[in-house]
Amino acid sequence: MPDSRPDLKTLAVPALFEVQAAAAGDVEDAKRWLITINDEINERFAQAAIDALAAVGKESGTVTSSIGNGFAIEAKVDKKVEWDSEALLKTATAMPFDRAQQIFKFAVSVPEKIYAGVKAADPALAAVLDAARTTKVSAPKVTLKREG
Repeated sequence: MPDSRPDLKTLAVPALFEVQAAAAGDVEDAKRWLITINDEINERFAQAAIDALAAVGKESGTVTSSIGNGFAIEAKVDKKVEWDSEALLKTATAMPFDRAQQIFKFAVSVPEKIYAGVKAADPALAAVLDAARTTKVSAPKVTLKREG
């Protein structure tokens, strides 16, 4: 089956814009349809997935179950664990630092708005923070727009 798509390199900017807009619309329509289909599949089989996990003594994980006629469902139930940061910090500060490093993940950062304020108000502290600060810039993401 031949590809009926135009050669993008030969298109003038207005045509390129129109092709992009049409493709974006097609993608959005396809996404909405896929969400509707996936919602139906989940509605039909979510309980079966939960039951299959329970049958192997789990409440989360991935399970595959035959549903007949040559089909199976594969279901993934994620687990999200949340920690009380204040309680963990109290525990961590009550033990030797090297032991705390073995158990806890320490990640300290400074919000950019706070950093800007520190840089203006306390250049000496900003210089110390600068030694621990790395800025990474992403590649450009260019969007074609119609003026006006």
